[in-house]
Amino acid sequence: MFTGIIKTTGKIVDVKSEGKGKRTKIECKDEIKLKEGDSISIDGACITIEKVDGKIFEVFLSEETLKTTKFGRILRRGYPVNLEPALKIEDRFGGNFVKANVDGIGKIKKILKNREEMRIEIEFDKNFEKYLYQKAQIAIDGISLTLFERKGNRGIFKIIPYTYKNTTISLKRKEELVNVEFDIFAKIIENLLKGGK
Repeated sequence: MFTGIIKTTGKIVDVKSEGKGKRTKIECKDEIKLKEGDSISIDGACITIEKVDGKIFEVFLSEETLKTTKFGRILRRGYPVNLEPALKIEDRFGGNFVKANVDGIGKIKKILKNREEMRIEIEFDKNFEKYLYQKAQIAIDGISLTLFERKGNRGIFKIIPYTYKNTTISLKRKEELVNVEFDIFAKIIENLLKGGK
């Protein structure tokens, strides 16, 4: 389980094909306590750490992960990523409930930056329109954001200064792809109303 509050950022430093997957090394910007077998959210995707060497850790991205996340299209050296280790029982819970199971991929269509704020407009698959309700909690590249405004299958998000400074959101560009996870409770309720199917 995760919170959508990014603990640090990193960058991809090595990518190698292995079967139908990709073995990937990521360098953390800041020191975070990691060990082999830990789960970590990488741009909103829950991945298991296989090796740790100082600030660099290694993961394996399976064929399924490459298919269901943006990593199948953007995985390259130097690419910046948001990082959040999985919650421990003794951790203080902030943010929102995030499983880091990516529901789909969104595309940034507009970015507005000025001295006071940043807003981003993201286009989602039309099948996800039902989750775009006012003030919905949606994880974008692992960052828990609140939906400010909806326009059909697009959502507008306001970015607060802390998030701007401490995540990769400030580096985003128009037409860039993002991993998306919608509110877990909305999905649970939807499933119950369908009779658990």
